[in-house]
Amino acid sequence: MRESMAEQTKEMETTDEKFYIDKSAGLEQALKEYPCVYLEGAAASGKTTAVRMLCRRQENLSVLAVSAGEEALETYGERIRRFLKPEAEQEGRKKWIFVENVPGTLTDEEKTFFLTLISQLGSGERLILEGREDLPEAFLDLLWKGKIQLIVQESLMLTRTEVVRLAAERNSFLNASELYEETGGWAGCVDLLLRLTARPPVRMGNIPSVREILRRCEVQEYLEKEILCTLSPEEQEVLRQLDLCPWTHPDLCREVFQADGAAGTIESLERKGVLVRCCQKRLWKKLPLFVKPAGPERAAERWSAKRTEAQMQTVVETPEKASLESAGVWFDRKGFPAQALFCLKKAGDRTGYLECLRSHCAEIPFSGISLAEGFPLEDSSPESCYLRGMEAVVHHDWEALEEEIRRTEQQKDQKHAAEIWLNLSFADPLLSLEDWMKALKQTAKAHGPLRLYHILGGSFTFLCGLRDLSGLFVGGRKAERKKAELWKNSLGPEEWKAYQFARMEFYLETKQRDRIPDEDWKLLLTLEEKEDWTTLFARYWLLIKLRRSPDTDPVLAEEEEEAENAVRKLLGEEETPVCRQILEAADALRGSGGGEKILFSWIREKRFEWSDEIREETVGMWYLRAAACYEIQQYDRTEKILKKLIPFARSGRRSRILAECLFQQAAVNWSRENRKKSLQDVVESFLVTGEFRYVRFYTRYGRNGYEVLEGYIEWLSSNSPDTWSRKKKYNYGNVLNMPMEDYINLILREAKKNRGQTAKRQPEEAEEPLTVTEIIVLKELSTGMTNEEICADLNLKLTTVKGHIYSIYKKLGVKSRVQALLIGRERGILRGE
Repeated sequence: MRESMAEQTKEMETTDEKFYIDKSAGLEQALKEYPCVYLEGAAASGKTTAVRMLCRRQENLSVLAVSAGEEALETYGERIRRFLKPEAEQEGRKKWIFVENVPGTLTDEEKTFFLTLISQLGSGERLILEGREDLPEAFLDLLWKGKIQLIVQESLMLTRTEVVRLAAERNSFLNASELYEETGGWAGCVDLLLRLTARPPVRMGNIPSVREILRRCEVQEYLEKEILCTLSPEEQEVLRQLDLCPWTHPDLCREVFQADGAAGTIESLERKGVLVRCCQKRLWKKLPLFVKPAGPERAAERWSAKRTEAQMQTVVETPEKASLESAGVWFDRKGFPAQALFCLKKAGDRTGYLECLRSHCAEIPFSGISLAEGFPLEDSSPESCYLRGMEAVVHHDWEALEEEIRRTEQQKDQKHAAEIWLNLSFADPLLSLEDWMKALKQTAKAHGPLRLYHILGGSFTFLCGLRDLSGLFVGGRKAERKKAELWKNSLGPEEWKAYQFARMEFYLETKQRDRIPDEDWKLLLTLEEKEDWTTLFARYWLLIKLRRSPDTDPVLAEEEEEAENAVRKLLGEEETPVCRQILEAADALRGSGGGEKILFSWIREKRFEWSDEIREETVGMWYLRAAACYEIQQYDRTEKILKKLIPFARSGRRSRILAECLFQQAAVNWSRENRKKSLQDVVESFLVTGEFRYVRFYTRYGRNGYEVLEGYIEWLSSNSPDTWSRKKKYNYGNVLNMPMEDYINLILREAKKNRGQTAKRQPEEAEEPLTVTEIIVLKELSTGMTNEEICADLNLKLTTVKGHIYSIYKKLGVKSRVQALLIGRERGILRGE
């Protein structure tokens, strides 16, 4: 018996637990309440590690570990009986039995053995069964009667925070967030990748991504032999189908691949974490970890946007080609255009591919669907014109857009063609909003209510999406009501929602919050089922603005916060690339939730993106990035973005975005003592604002923004002293009716409230700015975090954190943490902390 226990002690040993996350809490609680626990999970999911870590924490415990997969029942059964045999020297000790690799289907002998064993367990004895399949049917009755507890794999998966912590402890060079997204928190895989990527003592050059590390042969062999080979033949067959077509569904398996009974197999793979739900949980796909990497040549061939028809025909051969074509038809019929286009493109079915494009033309733009081959110019169908026109919009090729508008206009006698013409015209900045509204009135009169397929585009707000809608809310209340009626009567309910969100934002921007109708507030705070992501994001952006506003209604604040969190959760499930990009950027501007850390991570980990060109699909993301970079005083990065964003907004005639970007640039130039350029920018900003009379964003740029406004007023006063010396009055009704001088003074008064506590700097008192990392570290210090906690949170070494703190003290001219926090608040770096 002593020999056996020594052997078991050796079996239960593990490596240094410093690099493991203890996921045994659920198991520990279950063992307190139940005599038997069934631990379900795929290979390398952390089941055995959880048991070992729990056993190491116990006192007065004897453990026996056996393997039902490697030992015969007679062998391990006898070992268990000997282990449970009472002995004087073992009296009073707890006894736990750990049985690994319990088969999903038990033989009659195994069933009898385990049921008898469970029924005979004493008060200090526990049985832990570990299996890779669902709970065996023989144990269901015990589960229902409370004699056994089930713990599933999901409870063993690492969270994003835990992966970040492990990456810091392992000193890995991998992007921890990307590692979590790729692996889903699969414990064994995370551990392997972190061990392979421990940062060497010398500084590295180009740092590989997680996807590049996953391509390594030792990683692929590990996944294949340790996890995938342990799956059942039925499960492996589903994965082979997914190699051909990356999405699956039980009906697809039955109708296309003639695989009956796939529902249970797919459910099993989902429980094991190999498959995840996607497409609003209507389909399944592989966890990125298990997607076979394509070589560079294969990937380039597959995703080329300019393949000829002959090239499309050589992608796959029969019978795979036939299966892909059938899958494409199935996806098309079920309303999955992206999946349908992928399959038809891979099958080389150009005719089916183009037909699918036509039938889903309204859904293609801004969806992340890349077009393998555009329609030939001789194809003048409205759908072809629309897709070519929207591709021109993405690149701001207005001549190409107007050519497609002319082609479609010739077919306006048909409602579908007229609707497409109206959509293309909506995206044309060369056509004024007033003229477009006239066209809307005429078209709706001829064909009835119409749809606008895309209002938001790649922006973040309906007020300034594909078209700036500020003009709908000026010209007096009578004119505004008339335009609202025309919009509501000529378009559908979704378009009316977009109008309401645009109206809310315009009223907030122009200090007319009291004019926001009750129906708009109700829309903002009420979530509906299956809302489009554009509506959700517009709501999310407005809720962020309200929570960051100093005049937020306390009565609504709690309800707004709940709505914001609920909307954020829904948006987190959205897979559209455009949505994910602007969502990540908007998160950096949230009033809570560590927005600065999100921005810090983006700046540090995605340097390559700074060279990207701005396109219509990314304009919202870059606008939000510029605002976030300015907030943490990263003026160099802000300027880099604005140099691209301002010409882009000017090309698209986006008054709202352009006016703010110009003022933001003026504030950056002011901080660098470039007064002349700053004045030029602020003059142009107010010229762009014109009759729209934006207020709010002019007041959000701290001391620099306030001083820019002061300088602008001085310049105006010197150029027209008579106008600026006249007596002011304050009963104009709203900002839209004010003379220019009263309007500017109102902005100055509002900006004064947000300028910070520090007095105006003298030229010789230039401050040395903190780096983005230093700002984040300072904000972490303001929350009371220790140096070690900052290390884990930001994935930095302790020596690196200490170096940043020393640099912060030096730049701020202080010697203690308390002094640093005081100066940080004075400078506006810490707002409300």
